[in-house]
Amino acid sequence: MNRWEWIKFLGIELSRVGIEVMKDEFPWKDVDVCMDNEVEPPIEGMRVTCPKCGKELRWIRFCSPAITWKHECGREGPLAICKDCQKQVYFKCEILN
Repeated sequence: MNRWEWIKFLGIELSRVGIEVMKDEFPWKDVDVCMDNEVEPPIEGMRVTCPKCGKELRWIRFCSPAITWKHECGREGPLAICKDCQKQVYFKCEILN
């Protein structure tokens, strides 16, 4: 079993491994800037689908705009999105200022 299969098998909440279920979304204009930065999921073997359409989510490396870093509220990390539904589903904040 890979790490993702163990997490699902044990019923570990994603928040316990640092992955947030998105409640508030980042502005899509900021996400679009990062669209070419596709990355692997933060957990080996992690495959998740869009809760709206059921398609597999795409992981990108999201980095908030320079103004957010200037005001000490910048965020960076893997973000799971469904481009078709314009839905942001999971985010793992790896860098925060």
